[in-house]
Amino acid sequence: MKIIFLSLIVLFYGSIKAQVGINTISPKASLDIEVSNRVLPDETDGILIPRVDEFSVTTPISAQDGMLVFVTGNGTPAKGFYYWDDNSSSWVPINKTRHYVGELYGGGIVYYVYDDGEHGLIASLDDLDDGSGVTWGLDGVDVTNCESYFDGITNTASIIAAGGQSNEAAGLCNTYTAFGFSDWYLPSLLELREMENAILTLNIVLTNDGDATSNPISMDYFSLHSYWTSTEYIGSSTSYSHNFYSFFTQMHSKTSTHKVRAIRSF
Repeated sequence: MKIIFLSLIVLFYGSIKAQVGINTISPKASLDIEVSNRVLPDETDGILIPRVDEFSVTTPISAQDGMLVFVTGNGTPAKGFYYWDDNSSSWVPINKTRHYVGELYGGGIVYYVYDDGEHGLIASLDDLDDGSGVTWGLDGVDVTNCESYFDGITNTASIIAAGGQSNEAAGLCNTYTAFGFSDWYLPSLLELREMENAILTLNIVLTNDGDATSNPISMDYFSLHSYWTSTEYIGSSTSYSHNFYSFFTQMHSKTSTHKVRAIRSF
């Protein structure tokens, strides 16, 4: 009888101590785990964090500040661990990748980053022209939605939609594929000029990466070595190019020939 009574006490005490809220915000659970080092752990040794394909449509509140989930990658968010930050009311990735200028990544070389290195711009590892330059194309055509100084994606799409050819500046970028990436475009004026701030790092890396197919950005004085942008000047006969020797931007006839370096964003 004593044994039975003692067992009932243990079970009752355990049931009280083991109360954990599931699918509820009340109570907030405390978890005490006893662990030990094992030379030969089992395949089930470890903590399995709740797995989700998508974040909850119901916004967590302050009681869930710091709540941890593992995103499977089968939905919209990228795969990885996330925690809820109530101050910013957002899910924050843990150990998110921080890219840097000069990193060989995404089919090219990173030359601009923002959002703490999570996003930025990538330049192709080489010029896309054959060394003698190519024309911008569409001479005499005032391309719609092609005058943005910062949106090369829209500019390039507008050029192609207006009849830009695959052997011209925007067309070369639009059809370019490298390391499985095919979303390249002809940079806008400001996107191209942003390479100025990184050109030392870019050219050092591209010169010493041991890859015969990659080449540094041209810094020759002659206008032939200027680079086309996707930004059309007001009118139908000229567009902007930029020279990395003089750091000078000019408007050139669309029939003139200049170099092409594709970019993509991440």
